[in-house]
Amino acid sequence: MTGKERSLLRLFAIVAALSATAIGLFLGWERVAAARSSLTLYEANVDELARSDFDEAAATARIAQLQDLIAARAAASATPTPDPSLLAGIGREVRAGLAGTALSPLRYQVVGSGTDEGLEFAIRGPARSFLRFLRDSGGKDRGWRVSFVSLRNDPSTGLADVVFRVVANGR
Repeated sequence: MTGKERSLLRLFAIVAALSATAIGLFLGWERVAAARSSLTLYEANVDELARSDFDEAAATARIAQLQDLIAARAAASATPTPDPSLLAGIGREVRAGLAGTALSPLRYQVVGSGTDEGLEFAIRGPARSFLRFLRDSGGKDRGWRVSFVSLRNDPSTGLADVVFRVVANGR
């Protein structure tokens, strides 16, 4: 490296350092200006609060009124808690209905939560047997209904893989 290149490198380093310092100072001044502006607003708020007539009894009454309103709205929008025995009874009925068919239950599980809670069954067997099961169980007022069905037929075996969900009536 020649002497001229060293001088230019030093000059570049000095200019870069001065630029970084200038940017830092500018950002610092900007923060100080923002802080002064916020301080002015806070001082104005403190002065306004000092001049205002504060009625503690009215404020306490308003707080109680708002708390009652919040409690009433929470009670009105509360979702009912599902009855686990209802789902258990539905599960027993569906399994009993499947037992008299050529359908093999693979699994069943609780799905959803709250008012969307139901049972999901996965079964395998002839598609006609599943349709007969739906016909036989749907014609009776059992307190539950099928809300979802997914059927995939396997032509090589003649069996269908079926996933269906049951929920309590009124959900």
